[in-house]
Amino acid sequence: MSARAMGTPKSVSDVRLWQLAILPVVWSIAQVLLVVVLPTSALPALFRVGQECVKVLALSGCLFAAAGFEKGDYLRGAWLFNAICFSFLLVRDCTFLPGLTEVPNIDLVRPALAALANFFGILSAWRFGRAWSVAELPDTGRNRFRTYVAMGVLALFIAAGSLVVHVRDALAGNRAALVFIASGVGDIVSLCMIAPVLPTAIALRGGALAWPWALMAVGFLGWLGYDCADALMSITTVDPVAKRTLLEVCRTYGCLYVLSSGVAQRRVASISG
Repeated sequence: MSARAMGTPKSVSDVRLWQLAILPVVWSIAQVLLVVVLPTSALPALFRVGQECVKVLALSGCLFAAAGFEKGDYLRGAWLFNAICFSFLLVRDCTFLPGLTEVPNIDLVRPALAALANFFGILSAWRFGRAWSVAELPDTGRNRFRTYVAMGVLALFIAAGSLVVHVRDALAGNRAALVFIASGVGDIVSLCMIAPVLPTAIALRGGALAWPWALMAVGFLGWLGYDCADALMSITTVDPVAKRTLLEVCRTYGCLYVLSSGVAQRRVASISG
């Protein structure tokens, strides 16, 4: 894979990718405002529609980015793996549709689908993390190692508490906790895999090349925040509406920063020289 395939831009001034970071923030603010103004009876529908919309948008972002590369290109595979991840999440959500909730062992199917989603998410992050080596671009092993350590510590600091809570719940017989365990482990591993490319990416082309990776890393942090918030609020007394709103904001960041990352990847690649 060449530097062109990585999407190295001709000039930083040609790309105003910073605007993509605003989309998830604007969406989350709109979510909060709707929660405030809508009646409580309308909130379940709002939350359900909102979470499906952001997952579909994340899937669309992955496919949009993949379409910018030729068949067989290394990064095309990475984006397609991520698309498969979100596809499994959407299939899992379909198991909550009327008529499917009473299917035998459906509570085992859901964590299985979540595990598959996280498996393909990890595969995607692994390919993204190896992209630098495959493209034979300059790299500093020491910087990569330091970033591995830093991101590993950060991810564990954020998610350790939630993993402890969910493991405890799973051992107590709560099968739904298996979904959060799979999600938490997947997010930790994925963040550690993708983060080490950032130091070298930032050093090239004024930092424009780093945008797809940086936005995706923020998305992983959003998912880690979701897992952590859910675990902490499960052991404290929190208003249910406030809890669900916070979780949906974290989900929004997790999904829409993937969309932003995909659009950034396509834009950077489209002006590569």
